[in-house]
Amino acid sequence: MTFGARKRRLSMEINRRLTTTPPARPVRSRLATGFTLVELLVVITIMGILAGVLAMTLSSALSDAKISRARTEVATIGQMLQARVNEVSLAQLALIDVRIDGGIDGGPVASAPAPGGMGTSSFAQFNANERARVMMMARRDMLRMVLPQCRADLLYPPARLQYRSLSGAGVTASAVQLKPPAQWVRMRSKAGLISGEQLNAFDATVEGIEFAFNETTGQFVFPYGAFNSADNIYDDPSDPLDRVWTRENESAECLYLILATTDLQGELAIDYIPSDRIADSDGDGFLEVLDPWEQAYFFLREPTGLRSPAINNFDTNAPAGIKQYPADPDPLDFLLTDFRYDDNFLYIGLPPTTALFFFTTLR
Repeated sequence: MTFGARKRRLSMEINRRLTTTPPARPVRSRLATGFTLVELLVVITIMGILAGVLAMTLSSALSDAKISRARTEVATIGQMLQARVNEVSLAQLALIDVRIDGGIDGGPVASAPAPGGMGTSSFAQFNANERARVMMMARRDMLRMVLPQCRADLLYPPARLQYRSLSGAGVTASAVQLKPPAQWVRMRSKAGLISGEQLNAFDATVEGIEFAFNETTGQFVFPYGAFNSADNIYDDPSDPLDRVWTRENESAECLYLILATTDLQGELAIDYIPSDRIADSDGDGFLEVLDPWEQAYFFLREPTGLRSPAINNFDTNAPAGIKQYPADPDPLDFLLTDFRYDDNFLYIGLPPTTALFFFTTLR
């Protein structure tokens, strides 16, 4: 081979090597080899931490949402109930004269001689206070009936309310009875109880409070504890003619009846409660209003003596004790005619001994 031929061959080999791509080196696949145990543990740990953080965040958000919803519902229901209290405090009352002890209103049923030294103005003041007191008692009874907090409030008919009339001839005892409110009748009907007419609730000569409950048996008697189905309210589930109304959630059941018979801007108040929050959790056949945690609400109409920072008149700056919980004015007794108030204030214009005489002798 000549020198020129070798030169051309060398040049061609150089060009071939410069222009030819070397074969790729084999790469080990991660899928083929897999993750190491350490790598898997690290990934699992990180995922567990993230899942825990996410679960805590969601749980906290759900709890906060339930708390917010409960506060809104309690405020809404509270405003509605307070509106009913205001209506009762100003409502016109329908009172029925009641026969007592064989006599009638104004008759010489029970009397006591008037103390000496009293003029016509003292008589008028006493009678005005008595009229105001009986109106106060009638409003309290009406509030008990339109805002029941237990089954007894629906089972007991209107109470007989005694009052006194003073004249120069002496003191005469009389009584009146509140005509059953229409809402009370509707609530009884919705609960399946027999109507007020069948109860003699409109008969002023019948003392329903006295005859509705049998102290010996500890049960409500017919017809006061009777249903339209002919069952009676007793607490003996073994009796086929008895219907048990448990005491466990009775306030929540009464709250349902109140909302289901109260008109609110053209709709029933119960329509503002989600349907999945109305249930019979204790299985006695009476619906209840449940909170966001599906627990029955507890309804307390008159939380007298309740001591809690949650009440609106709690005063943290007052000295310890009763001064931290000052009593609100009685919305049903603007004139302070309740016997529990000062006797001297109750009978303005009467000497203290005379006021005490009426308070102790005529009760």
